[in-house]
Amino acid sequence: MELLIAVVVLVIIAFSSGVVFVVRQQSVAIIERFGKFVGAAQPGLNFKLPAPISTIATMVNLRISQSVHELGIKTKDNAFVKIPVKVQLRVLPDKVADSYYKLNNPEVQINSFILNLIRSKGASLDLEEIFTKRSDLADFVMKELVEKVAAYGFEIVDVLVDEPEPAKEVQDAYNSVIASKRGLEAARNNAESKKALLIGEAEAEAKSLELKAESYAIQRKVITRGISEALEEIQDDTLDSKYILEFLASLDYRDTIRDASKSDSNTLVFSNDPRAELQKLTPLLTKATQNNKQDSKSEVETVKEKKEEVQEEIVSFDDDLQIPQDFSLPWEKTNF
Repeated sequence: MELLIAVVVLVIIAFSSGVVFVVRQQSVAIIERFGKFVGAAQPGLNFKLPAPISTIATMVNLRISQSVHELGIKTKDNAFVKIPVKVQLRVLPDKVADSYYKLNNPEVQINSFILNLIRSKGASLDLEEIFTKRSDLADFVMKELVEKVAAYGFEIVDVLVDEPEPAKEVQDAYNSVIASKRGLEAARNNAESKKALLIGEAEAEAKSLELKAESYAIQRKVITRGISEALEEIQDDTLDSKYILEFLASLDYRDTIRDASKSDSNTLVFSNDPRAELQKLTPLLTKATQNNKQDSKSEVETVKEKKEEVQEEIVSFDDDLQIPQDFSLPWEKTNF
């Protein structure tokens, strides 16, 4: 019993005098003897000489610490922006003495190194690059400081650059630029759409003109064949082909007036010399067609080719029928 009491008394004296002490996990104790560093006590139960011979200068925390900063910088394009920066540091276990003795205020001084690097690097980037190259900015800081801070017994675990926050005026101007770009893209898309529509309409019109020309050529062939068959049926020794053609032309003339009278217009214009009037109107119609169809030259050329084919067919038809020189159309004999 007395022995147990003696042991308890000795333990109490040892702890009270500081001979025996405990270091917590993820911590290291800096031991000084008469003010000189003699060692670092690791986590667990430790022994030292009693004070004032040996003392515990400090307990160094080995866990990762984080500091948060809001750094204001001026970018390459003269925009002012605030960049939230988070720095994560820890003490290297094998360089505990350096982390305690080499820097007076380690975290503040190391943070100053980091922030100065970010400020100088950010000044070489424009506003858009600040947003898109945040990871590059953090990697640059890590690369530049990894050896420097290690000499002081520290390790930079990570540098986190959060979303930059431009000044309100800069943000409004930037949004305006983005809106203008979007508007320009929309205008270009609308122009391309209209261009495609106009091209489609031109192609459709060209196809329509081509079909009309083909239809007109077929119509002339049918008319030519019908007149030839009619002449063969009614022509004999007592009837001259001249009078037969005049009769057929008068029928066409009558049908033309009848069809014209059914239209919405009540005005009909006749000429004593239709062929001469047609020759006068042809250059004017051709010129108007060229002005209105400048963007459809190939389609107009197609129509001209069809027209030439039709004219060749009409000439062929006239040669086959051998129309007399004194033959005249019914409206050419009419006097108004």
